[in-house]
Amino acid sequence: MSPAPPPRLLLVTAHPDDETMFAGAVFQATHALGAEADLVVLTNGEGGFRYATLAESLYRLRLTDEAVGRAHLPAIRKQELLGAARILGLRDCIFLEQPDTGYSLAPDALTPEGWDVEAVRRQLREQLTRGRYDFLFLMMPTARTHAHHRLSALLALEAVAALAPSERPAVLGVSLHTRKGAPQPEGYPILAFDAPASEGAAPHPLTALRNDTHPFDFDRARPSGHGGRLDFHLVVNWLIAEHKSQGFMQRRMNAADVERYACFALTSDAGAARAREFFERLAISEVGLSRNH
Repeated sequence: MSPAPPPRLLLVTAHPDDETMFAGAVFQATHALGAEADLVVLTNGEGGFRYATLAESLYRLRLTDEAVGRAHLPAIRKQELLGAARILGLRDCIFLEQPDTGYSLAPDALTPEGWDVEAVRRQLREQLTRGRYDFLFLMMPTARTHAHHRLSALLALEAVAALAPSERPAVLGVSLHTRKGAPQPEGYPILAFDAPASEGAAPHPLTALRNDTHPFDFDRARPSGHGGRLDFHLVVNWLIAEHKSQGFMQRRMNAADVERYACFALTSDAGAARAREFFERLAISEVGLSRNH
């Protein structure tokens, strides 16, 4: 039997640093399964100036001054993301350069000022058509998440809905969970394992999940290496450390134990079966160079 072809993944996020939410599963997919993974990031990250205090001396810029931060952070955060992408094993990063208007928990994912939403829709459709991906990873668009996160997911779901059902990737939304301790600050989708579903705005029809497919978990605490003394928290922390201009990100090291991937209803039966097989392969695969390297 010929070996299975490498999985093809597309990640769609709102900001440079959101890719850290998928870090464990994507690192394992690219390094152990040879997956081909691309990232589309919608905004330029200029709104992240508030937590850049400690990075000002590193970059020799007064980044917490809004005018300075908005002028320089797009280029800085792009380079930080490219460093994270190298670790994650991404094949390509596509920057849509929409303005980062700042944090919001508005109940509806309204169009942010200055966004060219039609251009974003077109670019997402083109990327999906060109890439012929097996999987699309999104941030779960709950009422507790940043409005940009919700909008990035909704725009990607619209692009998938425009495809013929047979051409759609399996679409999976991620949330991060911890086994113990208090949930993370409001607005970042990290919940205790037994926390109830988020409440808030009425759900968008495209955000419906398959009710016959249990979520797939990737355990960041899965033991690896000599004596099982390593785990995938290390990989997540490598990525977080690349985003030095975003000081609050560094506080999220070791914060979540599980990446939980829920299957959207747009996913076909074949896509759901493909996702199940993919996560089964992740659970038994090992990262590391062969002895011949």
